Amino acid sequence: MRHTAARLRDFACLGIAILLLQAGCRERHEPKNPALPDSAEARRSLDAALIAWKAGAGTGLVPGATPPTHRIDSHTPAEQKLRRYEILGEVAGEDGRWFATRLFFDGADEPEPVRFVVLGENPRFVFRVEDFLMMIHWDHDMSDDDEAETAKPSPDEPPAEKP
Repeated sequence: MRHTAARLRDFACLGIAILLLQAGCRERHEPKNPALPDSAEARRSLDAALIAWKAGAGTGLVPGATPPTHRIDSHTPAEQKLRRYEILGEVAGEDGRWFATRLFFDGADEPEPVRFVVLGENPRFVFRVEDFLMMIHWDHDMSDDDEAETAKPSPDEPPAEKP
């Protein structure tokens, strides 16, 4: 799991670097923000990501999506199957198009309200809002790191004897 969190963090940083490079390479007088797709395009990308998830695709590149789209979600367990979803609509948010959804998972009695942030032009990214907020604050899920730290012996401890 530690490797997955590190890969997700590295991938998100790479995506942001690409977006910043794209923004820096464009002419300054361009009225459209390259990191902000229009509302209809963003909704189509979210829909494509959720359809792929429902069909069993994991996080990462969304198969067949145009423009290339990546779904970033480290908060939903990989074994949790999406049965159906509802896109409730665009909601207020900064730095991207934010959407409210209701996700219905196999074995769950109630739908889960989840917000997603869609940004980028080509490639496009569909972030679960928790992952997006961690990324923009240069943060990451520390739970795996904490477990790894507690598993390491202290440098002051003598090595454990083998039975």
